[in-house]
Amino acid sequence: MVEAETGSLTPPDDVTAMAEATARWLSDDTGRRAAGAASRDRVEAHFSLESEADGINAVYQALWDAG
Repeated sequence: MVEAETGSLTPPDDVTAMAEATARWLSDDTGRRAAGAASRDRVEAHFSLESEADGINAVYQALWDAG
C-alpha cells in the first residue's frame, strides 16, 4: 500500500481518522478511480505469478551458485 496513491492507512482503533480517510475517498471519484488503477498495477507488477516465479528462481540460483 502506498499512502495516498493506492489507499490510506489509519492508526489502529482511530475511528475518527478512518472516517475522515473514508470521506476523502468517497468525495473524490477521480482520485478513487486512480487509486484503484494504481493498486491493480502494483499487484500485477509485484505479485503476479511471473514475478513470484522469478523470485523463487533467484533464490534457487543463489543457492546453486553458493554451492
